[in-house]
Amino acid sequence: MFAYGVENYGTLQEYLVLDRYVDMIKPDPVIWQYCYNDFVNNDPEIEGSRGLPVDIRQRPYWVNGKVVQVTPQSLAGPVRRFAYRYSRFLVFALSRMGRLYERYVADDTESAIASLGERHPGFHRAASTTRELMAMVRSRVGAVPIVAFNCKAVEPYNTALRDISREHDILFLDEIAASIESAAQRGEDVFHADGAHWSEEGHRVVGEALAEHLKMLISEGKLLVPSAAAR
Repeated sequence: MFAYGVENYGTLQEYLVLDRYVDMIKPDPVIWQYCYNDFVNNDPEIEGSRGLPVDIRQRPYWVNGKVVQVTPQSLAGPVRRFAYRYSRFLVFALSRMGRLYERYVADDTESAIASLGERHPGFHRAASTTRELMAMVRSRVGAVPIVAFNCKAVEPYNTALRDISREHDILFLDEIAASIESAAQRGEDVFHADGAHWSEEGHRVVGEALAEHLKMLISEGKLLVPSAAAR
């Protein structure tokens, strides 16, 4: 198994990692973890409207069919530019402030998307970008099976991710998000102190649920994975 995960990556950055390593690894299946905040991470305009973001660095976005390096609009203040250029400590401090903001302060952008769903113009744009990026993922791996799941079944994101997966022949497992939610309802300690990221126990719950459903898909012939001997 080869695993790769980085905090705050958007779908484009995940695609760039896949593009770099897929020919080296030659995977039988690709397991792709979505997160509901992928849509925000994929759109610099939405990300720039969210107050104090966690990551203040310039990074790549997919805009009008090409990769561009963008610093989200709200980060253009003199202090942030100075921090990014001259002071790692100040970058660290501002990032921590962003985490506190996300945890304790209501986010009008996220609330608006939750309320309006597909009618939110920014969400519709971000969903279209995500759809394009997952088409690139499918094209890059060719006929290799892709199995995807969302880290949390939050709407309207979950329905959009399910539809995007269906469009690009990606098996979408609703059961994985349900497994972590069920464990939390049983009182199991599956989240870190921030209430969002999985704890070690949370990763165990998700890993076991994922393994179970992959075995089921293979036994039912819905996931065709060549054996090592066949290579």
